[in-house]
Order: sequence, then structure tokens, then C-alpha cells
Amino acid sequence: MIFSYHPTKLHLLQTTSYLMDKLPDYTITIEEVLKESGISKGSLYHHFEDFQHLIETCRVYRYGLWIDATIEYLSSRISTSTSRDDLIKIFEEITKAVHADRRSDARSDRAATLALALKNERMNSMLGEEVKQLTLSISSIIDNLIEKEYFEDSTNPKAFATFIQALALGKIVNDYNPEGVSEKEWNEMLMNIYVKVFFKK
Repeated sequence: MIFSYHPTKLHLLQTTSYLMDKLPDYTITIEEVLKESGISKGSLYHHFEDFQHLIETCRVYRYGLWIDATIEYLSSRISTSTSRDDLIKIFEEITKAVHADRRSDARSDRAATLALALKNERMNSMLGEEVKQLTLSISSIIDNLIEKEYFEDSTNPKAFATFIQALALGKIVNDYNPEGVSEKEWNEMLMNIYVKVFFKK
């Protein structure tokens, strides 16, 4: 997460996030947040320009938590690879975890955050920093794989980082398709792309 928060501000964000897990954010009221958090209205307005600013920041905060978890997961798993074949198995494991059907709610939440930020300059600025952090972190991992000669030299690390973020989010299309492809079909296609295009032969 690129941003650090004052303890009171963080508590408000955590409280709002807790409420978002149970309710659509557009139904959450300032009274509910104040009651659940035990923080005064004056303190809330000290840390946020208005209540909508809290909602927007909370969406970015939630996106940032997902980014932190993603970076930690990718780094910890890929750093253990000892060979090309081992790395392929790790990529299969990562692909199954990231694209699992059970993660459809998380994909929807991130998609909603990106959509809301598109024409919201205040939110766009915050979210852009978080997305940049994830892209740079994945790019660094791919740079390392190229140096180890696991990935093709022609691989563009930043483009690859953007590509796999788009793939992870883009599976939301299948989430809404009643006759969509199975997890197995989707994951096999992705692994086919990774191995044939990016991995050294």
C-alpha cells in the first residue's frame, strides 16, 4: 500500500471497509460509520473533505490491501523457483488462485473501484498511485526472471505486469456469463500463453 494513514483515519477506513463487506457503499450513512467506529463527526471531517471522500478513500484502501497481498504472494512463491519447470508449476498455482471462481466478488469490487475512479480526479489520483506500485513490483519480478533466463529477453516487464492485471480483472466477463468457460479451460489457456510466449524454450 503506497499510502500511510493516521491511526484515527485508518480506523475510519477499516470501519467503512467492514461495512462495505456487508452493504453496498452507496447505502452506507455517516451515522453508521460514526456509530460503528466510535469516532466523532468532527474527527471524520478533520481527516476527510466530506463523507464521499471517505467512501472513495476506502475503496482505494481496499484496492491497496489487495495489492499488498498480491505482491507478497507473487514474491514469496516466485522467489522459491529453482528451475524453468518449477517456475511453470508455480505459475499454474498462482493462476488457479488468482482466477478462481470463488474470487468473483473481489473482482467485482475492484472493477467497481476502477470504474468509479475513471472520471473522479480525486479518486483517480489516489488509485493511480496504488496501481503504479503493483505494476512496478510485478515488473521487478519479471526483470529478475529474465535475468535468470526463465523468461524470453524480448519480454517487456511493464507490459507483462499490465497484461496479467488486466487478465485477472477481465475474468469478470466470465463471472457474469451463465454459459462461461470452466476454471480448467480458462487456466489452461492462460498457461498455454505464458509457456509459449514468455517462457524461454
